[in-house]
Amino acid sequence: MGRMKTYGVTVSGFPEAVYSALTPAKARVQAWYEYTSAFECTFKEFLKISTLRRCDVPEKDGYGYVRRSYGVDPKIGGRVRLINEGSSSGCEGEVAYPGSSTAHVRVLLDGRDSSVWVHPNNIRSI
Repeated sequence: MGRMKTYGVTVSGFPEAVYSALTPAKARVQAWYEYTSAFECTFKEFLKISTLRRCDVPEKDGYGYVRRSYGVDPKIGGRVRLINEGSSSGCEGEVAYPGSSTAHVRVLLDGRDSSVWVHPNNIRSI
């Protein structure tokens, strides 16, 4: 597997959510952004009510819809090159865990700290 790791973040009162990130801190920040879309909470407060653990990619990797609808089989940690993605065409990166279900492919492009969402037809395995 590539640079991204998978982390489970649990917030008091909620089930664990899984995130792909370069570091545990970046996974926690992703969880905080998601949490604060519904609740007001500073990051410092979030640290007190959340826990983080390194985990495996869930058995259902979130790309079932992409496989069924587009015939594309993204492999988490696999290397891809983007096509037909404007200024990002030709860029390469690593497929990341998208969450429980998605219609797009999440890719961490080389040299970047955060991932982008890409149409399934616009990736090629390398």
